[in-house]
Amino acid sequence: MDFPVQRWRDAVKIRHSIRTYNQQPLVGNIKERLLKFIAQANTEVNGVRAEFIDDGGSKVIQSIIASYGFIQGVRSYIAFIVDKNDRHCYEKIGYLGEMCILEATSLGLASCWISGTFKPKLVEDQLSIGFSEKVVAITPVGYSSNKQSIIEKLMKKIAGSHQRKPLEELCPDYNQHWPIWIKDAVCLARLAPSAVNRQPWRFIVSEDAKEIKITLDKLSDIESKRLDCGIAMLHIEIAALINNIQGGWNYLNKPDIAVYVKK
Repeated sequence: MDFPVQRWRDAVKIRHSIRTYNQQPLVGNIKERLLKFIAQANTEVNGVRAEFIDDGGSKVIQSIIASYGFIQGVRSYIAFIVDKNDRHCYEKIGYLGEMCILEATSLGLASCWISGTFKPKLVEDQLSIGFSEKVVAITPVGYSSNKQSIIEKLMKKIAGSHQRKPLEELCPDYNQHWPIWIKDAVCLARLAPSAVNRQPWRFIVSEDAKEIKITLDKLSDIESKRLDCGIAMLHIEIAALINNIQGGWNYLNKPDIAVYVKK
């Protein structure tokens, strides 16, 4: 599968979490295109998968309303499912999920990463789930109502969702003489979304500037932070490919997540 990296990079820069939707079904051939993409994406990463649910979002979102009270008007959503036997399933589902979200953004759809604040059983009742599988995150996909609720505005302010830590904090050995692909990669990874905007990643570049390693900032709440880091992994790869740098990911042991190695 060839990644549409230019479109995805543009999507990274315009996408933001939307919590208020207009309950409308996906128009025209958008649903067909999204379904085709998800089917292709599911072949790219083993041990995880995504599944689109056309009309079941309102029931699932009820489980979030009880605690958050800010997701509204959802009709369709994507469920992100892992095989619990895969040691790196959380990183992988962050990577795969962000593929789906950036593609949805490029199709004109709104989205919002949701993990840990919904009832997985409600999602599993709408899917066919294997014995070793688990739903770990979802995202609404649809059209923004173009009207933010007071609660949504408050949540964005509390989370500081547009604020990013300085590169010098995320890259302790930041060097202005790094190759352009390295600088582009860490800058695009810096824009990755994360739970409550915690940005739990740190980026370590090898001395020969051929590798970028992602590691955790702290060994707490590890599973959800690994998902966050999987999102950043995709952003790094997008920037590398835009700069015509081919490479691949090697998964590591905590607190390290993975390393992107230039071929």
